[in-house]
Amino acid sequence: MQIQLKQSVAILAVASLLVGCFSNYNAIKNQKKTKATLEQITQLATQVLPYNSSSDSSTIYISVINDQLLYAKYTNEEELTAQLKVESYRLTSISNYAPLDTFTTLFTLPLVQYKRQAKITLTLKLPATPNFETPYKITITDVNRKNEAQHFVVLNKTNMLNRQNFILSTATQNPHFSNVYSDSTPITLLHNSSAKKIYARCFKTKFPIALPPFSMTPNATYKFIPDSSFTIVSNIAKQFQITMKQQGLYHLQLDSLKKEGVTLFKFTPDYPNVSNSKQLILPMRYILSTQEYDELLAATNPKEALDKVWLNIAGSANKARELIRAYYGRVKTANEKYTSYTEGWKTDRGMLYIVCGEPQTSYKNMEAETWIYGEENNFRSLNFAFAKVNNPFTNNDYELTRNALYRDYWYLAVDTWRSGKVFMNQ
Repeated sequence: MQIQLKQSVAILAVASLLVGCFSNYNAIKNQKKTKATLEQITQLATQVLPYNSSSDSSTIYISVINDQLLYAKYTNEEELTAQLKVESYRLTSISNYAPLDTFTTLFTLPLVQYKRQAKITLTLKLPATPNFETPYKITITDVNRKNEAQHFVVLNKTNMLNRQNFILSTATQNPHFSNVYSDSTPITLLHNSSAKKIYARCFKTKFPIALPPFSMTPNATYKFIPDSSFTIVSNIAKQFQITMKQQGLYHLQLDSLKKEGVTLFKFTPDYPNVSNSKQLILPMRYILSTQEYDELLAATNPKEALDKVWLNIAGSANKARELIRAYYGRVKTANEKYTSYTEGWKTDRGMLYIVCGEPQTSYKNMEAETWIYGEENNFRSLNFAFAKVNNPFTNNDYELTRNALYRDYWYLAVDTWRSGKVFMNQ
């Protein structure tokens, strides 16, 4: 199987949305949402998982972190409750955001029932057109706290092979929202058909880290030839079970001659954390010279060598601890948010987040994501545009549109780290 991994499906969309690298966003914020405008990324941390549960509808699983919800007493009520309002807008098309229908669901969550749950899973059903793709914008609002999150979802009923026909189950029978696993616990997989076997292909490819944002070197093209393959037969409960004993990418398919399927990932045992010396050295590539990095990799005592690098940068043990906490905290967050076909810290978004921090403003739609560093609408601000990549292994792959104008800002951030200070976007 040969796949050109970096095949952006949204370059033209990004170009029309983001004219140049220093775009003015007044038009985006003020116009009606009838075109594929970029929606601002907000703070309520939620996950959305679509599953083709019937021929004309899809089940939407929603995961929300309980600690983020505000529980309050309502008039004439004794118990504390939280409320989540889910508004699902059925859009005209992927490129036309005029809503055709709106479906609203209100979830009332009593604290006494949910207080022991770190994450809450909710479900709703949305209509979807058989044999077609149906785009939705889903807005989830904490009614009490007024926080919200937005998700763009395309319900894909074009075939029985794509990832929305599979669902991963946890030991508690709840759907598993992440395709990343860190141990060898058996994983239960369900398919919405009566299929009796699926095909598994294992890839052990080690992908390179992202190039600097100003680099104009083309991304590499990979021939995806599996290191191994095997067949999984369903059990009496019509479930498939797989144990990932080795690190790698496991692509599971009903039809091995097609690209579609669902992919599982196994990285290091403590992922998304980084702990051993090798894991701690690799993300340092972003702020070290080639020579410094190679010397670290070749060190006979990598822990001692890494400690020395951070101590030289910081100037004192206390400052070194602060820098280490900040830098590797960002590495962990990048792994949590930007994992795609590779570890999150290696991706374009992960690279930028680790070195430059959280952007002041972020926008996204179904085809693109934009990060703004600096005050919005200020001519000195920098806009970084990411185009969504059509990747058979993941729905979370975004490629940065690189530009030589980013060089000065990048080296400002790198030099800040190397001078013993955490770079924070101002």
